[in-house]
Amino acid sequence: MDPSEPIISVLLPVYNGMPFLPATVESVLAQTEQRWVLYAINDGSQDKSGSWLDGVADPRINVIHQNNQGLSQTLNNGLKRCQTKYIARIDADDICHPQRFAKQVDYLEQHPQVGLLGTQIRRMGVCGTDAGSHLPLDHEQIVDALLNGEHAICHPTIMCRRETFLKVGDYKACVGEDWDMYLRFAEICELANHPDCLLDYRFHAGSINGAKMAEMRQRIRFHCFNAQKRKVQQAEISFSGFCQLEKDKGLWWNFRQRFEDFSRARYHAATVDLLGEHRWRGWRRLYGAALMAPHLTWRRLQRKRLGK
Repeated sequence: MDPSEPIISVLLPVYNGMPFLPATVESVLAQTEQRWVLYAINDGSQDKSGSWLDGVADPRINVIHQNNQGLSQTLNNGLKRCQTKYIARIDADDICHPQRFAKQVDYLEQHPQVGLLGTQIRRMGVCGTDAGSHLPLDHEQIVDALLNGEHAICHPTIMCRRETFLKVGDYKACVGEDWDMYLRFAEICELANHPDCLLDYRFHAGSINGAKMAEMRQRIRFHCFNAQKRKVQQAEISFSGFCQLEKDKGLWWNFRQRFEDFSRARYHAATVDLLGEHRWRGWRRLYGAALMAPHLTWRRLQRKRLGK
């Protein structure tokens, strides 16, 4: 193999990526592993993202402009262009650490049973980053966490084998498309997270509210439900059918679920504040999240204590 031939295709979906996009691309250019080609797909941005990308002078960076189609279809359009051994993801506001690609390639070369590899992250805000995540490392822990509705892999950190992705198929056009994809990967290969923190993941103010969180969490439960169906070789059900199943659980179950969703949204907003310019407001929101769903707070504390 030509030592300069790309082995990694990097998928970078872009929608209104400014002002963070330049730093994201610079973090890819600064990788110690330079055998990559990047597909930056401008999904109908209304800011200056498209013109900035057109001005980047590096032959490895391929810019594709399209009308707005949403994240799932944008990723699927990019996947069709990937011809390398590995496929990596990054979002337009995150920062790769310099050795990210090198460490992920080395891990995948040493662990042929692993088809998809994430990494630990540092959550990044306006005023700094946190101490870093403790996402589970091995396959069984990751799958158990995913089926439990717990965050176990960070989408913009993943690197996977192209041949495995071809077997899994495209992203589904829905909220939580990454959760569904992880579970389908887990059915044909092992999942893993690298123990090192290799990406700074940006938290934005107002990116998740209660309504959006409720929609996301219901979709996650739906993906987990169908994964369990596939496991016992039963037919999957439609999302509308799943919504009816949840509705039939009664008012109390649905009320409690809504409280959990609002607690998660408040926890997310608290993290933004604590990493930004409103620390006191962040602590108040964190307290509110704990009051609405104390069992979720207890589980978070347990995972931190156990290093998960």
